[in-house]
Amino acid sequence: CCRGGAGAGREWVAWSRGGYRVLHKLWVRTWPRDAVGGPGQLFRIIKIADDRGLAYCLYIRALSSVNLGVCNLLPFPVLDGGHLVFLLIEWFMGRPPPPVVKETAQWIGLVCLLFLMLTVTGYDLLHLFKGTG
Repeated sequence: CCRGGAGAGREWVAWSRGGYRVLHKLWVRTWPRDAVGGPGQLFRIIKIADDRGLAYCLYIRALSSVNLGVCNLLPFPVLDGGHLVFLLIEWFMGRPPPPVVKETAQWIGLVCLLFLMLTVTGYDLLHLFKGTG
């Protein structure tokens, strides 16, 4: 489950790759969309992990933290990955994009992110009422 030193770095890389593989499977629809969970699903998983002991609980919490970091680095305008994209654009163009372009992208990204948050929370509620979550 848990390793220290260089093994921890390899584990982090493996978790990160796994996170991107899951996102890819969701994008190309080889995984059902309702397999995604929101805050309710995360709470349920952490509760189960907590019941299994401290080591497993810390393992799950670290895994969820890495997954959050993976999602944060996606090239989405309101996330850190989106800011990195704008910095790359600025580097290639030699000047920042016009403020209206950045603002429009940020608003579109925010609306999409809010829609995603509502969707996964809806899946949480669906699982709760179906008794599968």
